[in-house]
Amino acid sequence: MSHYLTTVAITLGYTLRGDHDRIYTLSTQAFGKVEAVAEGSAKILSKLAGHLEPFGEVVVTVVRRGSTAKLTGAVCRQRFLRLARSAEGMAAAGACLRISHQLFGEGQADALPYRLLRGTLETLEGGLPSVQRDAASAVYVIQLVAALGWRPQLDRCGRCGAALTAGEFDVPSGSVRCAACSRRLPSGLPLPAESLAYVRAVAQVPVADALAVAPPAAAVAVCRQLGNAVAAYHAAVDIA
Repeated sequence: MSHYLTTVAITLGYTLRGDHDRIYTLSTQAFGKVEAVAEGSAKILSKLAGHLEPFGEVVVTVVRRGSTAKLTGAVCRQRFLRLARSAEGMAAAGACLRISHQLFGEGQADALPYRLLRGTLETLEGGLPSVQRDAASAVYVIQLVAALGWRPQLDRCGRCGAALTAGEFDVPSGSVRCAACSRRLPSGLPLPAESLAYVRAVAQVPVADALAVAPPAAAVAVCRQLGNAVAAYHAAVDIA
């Protein structure tokens, strides 16, 4: 029996199948990550291919039969044209798409990761100062791991409960440890005060507000390391 699915989606990427077909990986609002074949979409005159380009939101129709899925319709609803015209914007957005490709779960009916990705692309489309734009993928991965259920505990020491302004992040426990408790850790990710304050700021607000926060010089690298470490631990993928 065939099942018809219609939902809004964002293209995360595609691979070729033979000479004329593409297998698209889509982030969908209703059905999580979906992989579906678009027959003939590698041809120059394909009606589907133009609608399925990255950096846009599209309404797709997917037909599922058993374990296979086929894209039968696609209509672009919104194109993020400013991103497509800027090498820097495309690089920032492209990094977010790659992270999504690796971390989104197939068939997970959770709209929150989709909304986070869409909100990030919309914010990048609206324009950001270069320092915030360059930090976008680091901010995105911190917000995404939280949306996927792996939110880091950043407010207090995860061992003794003490308030802290700096410490080390313990990946297995998902929490920051104070200086005294850090001595008992075999290893941890150092979080200096300025970096910890930045990660806290961008982890706990809507993505548009998070991307508006101007990062201290060293904080972006720490933010990226923390998000990547959490993702690698829980999803066993390296997104560095």
